[in-house]
Amino acid sequence: MSHTTHPRRPALVIVTVTALAGVLAACGEGGASNDDPSAPPSKTAFTPESAPLPDGVIDPFVLPLGEPPAIDHAIGTTLVLDGRPLQTDLPGTSVQIMGTVDGRVVVAGGVPDEVGTHFWAVDESGRAQRLGRGGYESYDYSPILVEQTGHLWVTFSDRGTGRGVVWEIDARTGEELRELTSEEEPAGLEPADQAVLDVLYGRSELPADPGALSPDGLHRVSIGFEGSAGDSDRSVLEVRTVADRRVVARVPFALAPELADFQEIFSRCTGRPRRCTAWVDMESAPYFEDDRHVLAEVSVGVADDARGEPVFVSTVVRCDLDGRCERTIDDEREVNLGVDPSAP
Repeated sequence: MSHTTHPRRPALVIVTVTALAGVLAACGEGGASNDDPSAPPSKTAFTPESAPLPDGVIDPFVLPLGEPPAIDHAIGTTLVLDGRPLQTDLPGTSVQIMGTVDGRVVVAGGVPDEVGTHFWAVDESGRAQRLGRGGYESYDYSPILVEQTGHLWVTFSDRGTGRGVVWEIDARTGEELRELTSEEEPAGLEPADQAVLDVLYGRSELPADPGALSPDGLHRVSIGFEGSAGDSDRSVLEVRTVADRRVVARVPFALAPELADFQEIFSRCTGRPRRCTAWVDMESAPYFEDDRHVLAEVSVGVADDARGEPVFVSTVVRCDLDGRCERTIDDEREVNLGVDPSAP
């Protein structure tokens, strides 16, 4: 799958990796928790006035809107390939692009009310074919697609019993080819498939995420945390030189109560407001658009503490090596950037 290149723009870079930061408990009046069921619901005690944005911290949802991302990505179940959106008939959930096999885009995602990860191959009309039997669980490794062979590898390791399962799925036919319940060595595997199996059996490692490394190989982006250990840590994006790990750019992101639109975002809670939680979430891996620009998804999740699925409001941020940032997508659906993961 090809990636287009942005025209030159004023220096702009940096952004993202997994984080669950800025967790905020929605409380009763005065910020204290109120579990009395007879008490009327109250709005969170946190407001933009009570939690001002610190100097140097970025609120991603109020940044100016720039050009769309130049790399392939998914917005909800819409695939954006070479800058062109492809509407699909995938179930109503977000998906991650994994690669292409015989001209079809292979994606992974969830299905409402079903457990595990599901896989599909999407043709140029947007029609999706399910791959495998559905709902695969995978803890220790992300699913791996080998584009050369058209095979998808998924592994599950039971953390209680230590029992492991590896599945091989044919992305061309949708058939589940193998279910390996021990470190079996199937005969006749193609070298690329064998390399994946060696990773899943712990005999070798996956290469570093290419999205986190600049095309010229000079910089790497990662995310850390600022503050005491715990849910209130602030997500901080850093770009460092590969040669000596010198920090080139550092961008701290707002916590949930510091967001200018926090009250509007928090109003989406489906449960009782006094029992809801909001947090800033940065889940998509970082991707360089070019040598000076990186993209990252930033989401705010809101959920009832006792029940219900969280509701997410998302944006994608583009920052430059000088730490200047802008939004690239004016869309609240979940966004997954780039093609991930890549096979060894």
